[in-house]
Amino acid sequence: MQTSVMNGNQAIGGVSQNTNNMAGQDQGSYGRAMEPIFPPVGVEQAQVVARHEGMLNQVLAGGPVAVSPRVRAYDKVGDLTNAGRQKMPAMMRGADGKHLALTRRQLSVIKRYEESVPPPPLPPPETPRDTMLKLIAHLRDNEGAAGFHGAVPAGPGKTVQTLFATPPDLLDFLVTGKTQLGSVGVPAGQPLVVKGNPAASAFVAIVKGTSFMATKFQTPIATLGNRTGVEIVVAWISSLT
Repeated sequence: MQTSVMNGNQAIGGVSQNTNNMAGQDQGSYGRAMEPIFPPVGVEQAQVVARHEGMLNQVLAGGPVAVSPRVRAYDKVGDLTNAGRQKMPAMMRGADGKHLALTRRQLSVIKRYEESVPPPPLPPPETPRDTMLKLIAHLRDNEGAAGFHGAVPAGPGKTVQTLFATPPDLLDFLVTGKTQLGSVGVPAGQPLVVKGNPAASAFVAIVKGTSFMATKFQTPIATLGNRTGVEIVVAWISSLT
């Protein structure tokens, strides 16, 4: 099928307005404005074929589909709104000259298939470690946290600043590291993290402090469920064994 012509695209093949299509039928019989049914860029024939092949391949593979919401109801063949004209089957005429629709039985077959396919499994729940990794990425990308740790050593040839590039490595450092000179309000040599015990962890004391960086941990973060960094740190340390 020449889907561009069927859609009512303008200037197809040098013709300024091709009305031998449903767009023209709607105008001539029902007084609707003459305009394409779908945005012209989306109905190029190869795109349409590929889109429908993809859906059919998903059905053949036993995968879930959601076709019925896009199918034209048998009692909506005269709906000439933009959304109504874009229902499936699209750009085709039924015996009454209105937009084509499936029969009730055909639509029932589609719905029964959709109901027979089990929904995909839910993703595993996010762990405190997952949330902690997201917090590190947020502080690095949105708060410039890495730049505040360029002078803090984290092993041979490394600083805490460099560890921000790989958040799992930064978590490992927090689990095994100790406070160093300059940790705000916390003596040097204290364990940053005591597994399962946030109250004994120097890192919690640091993020609850009054430094500029600590205030970033005390502000709710919208992209992390409006939780504060302090809450996320405490939950993570509590989960460690």
